[in-house]
This record gives sequence, C-alpha cells and structure tokens, in this order.
Amino acid sequence: TLAAALFQSDAQDAFVNSAEIFAIRRTVRIATSRGTDARYVRHIFKGEFVAQCVQPTDVELYADFMYDAPDADALERAAGELVRAARDRARATEAPKAGKYALLLTDKYLSTALSLYLEKAAASMVYAKYSNYEIGSSAQGEDVRGERINMTRRAWEPFSDEGIPMRDRELIRDGVLQSLYGSTRFCRYLGIEPTGA
Repeated sequence: TLAAALFQSDAQDAFVNSAEIFAIRRTVRIATSRGTDARYVRHIFKGEFVAQCVQPTDVELYADFMYDAPDADALERAAGELVRAARDRARATEAPKAGKYALLLTDKYLSTALSLYLEKAAASMVYAKYSNYEIGSSAQGEDVRGERINMTRRAWEPFSDEGIPMRDRELIRDGVLQSLYGSTRFCRYLGIEPTGA
C-alpha cells in the first residue's frame, strides 16, 4: 500500500528514483523497581525516498517519513510535493529579486518554526538555564504582534520510557505557558509533576 502510494506521482520528467520502507512492530515493556510494569505494542511505518528530475538540470531531493499507521494518503501527498519540487528546481533559472515578500509557512515548515516553543518548555532546558520559561509567563514575549499561540502536546504512546502514563497536556494557552514537560529527573529538580519526555 505504501509503495504504491509512493510511486503514484511518477511522471516522465520527474519521479521517485529510490526508496526504502520499513514496517516495524515493537513490543514495549517498562518495569521499574517501584512497581511499574507496563506493556504495549507500537507499530511504526517509516522510510525515505529520493525524487529526481533530470531535465533541463539533474536535481535530486531527499525526504523521510514516519507514521504510526500506514497512511498512504499522507505519503502520496509527500511524494507528490517532492516530485513537483524536484521539477521546479530543475527548471529554475533565476532567483527572485531581492525585496520584501509575504511568507506562508505550512506543514513541516510551520511545525519546525513552532518547535521552538516546545523545546523551550522542556524541563531539561529550563533546569540548565537554556530557557527562561516559567509557568504563567508569556511564551511569546511581551510585544506580541498577531495572534497568540495555543499549543497542546499530544500523547503518541501510552507510557513514557520511565512508565509515566502519557496524556495530552496543554502547553500554551493564548500565548501563556501552562506547563513544562520532561523526565522524572528534571521535573523533580524543578519541583513539578513528571510528565514524561
């Protein structure tokens, strides 16, 4: 299913030239000396692929993916975007003129930009003084232009590596930091509830 989705966007001038797909079934058991004994099964579907366009200039672009269920639609979209980007780059001849441009971030680019807030809310970063975040403070600073951010951390496994039950947690509400997150060690250092890293 995933292989078919991956090559759906192939065309004569641009195509996926190579790919690897892995389907992994992982049984996880977490046992501690304090009585934690948790077990669950996790499925991972991951891989990487290269899109290529050979004319008028040979261009190759790389991408990787990881899903917890075989998401053929998402992979087909990702491959299609990479094939189109390879074609566009092969045909590009001049850079745009210097100036001011409106920029719209989507998908992984938006995720990358917003990951700053997630990194700064890690208990390990706060403890080491790499982040000045405090619960109740403005996560976006004092001079906010535009919308205030709302962000929730979603649990994608039932337990952390330490056996802490994972659950969705509100991170930022209307630009204000609601919680920090992290392993038992760093949360205890800060005197907050361990949430799992």
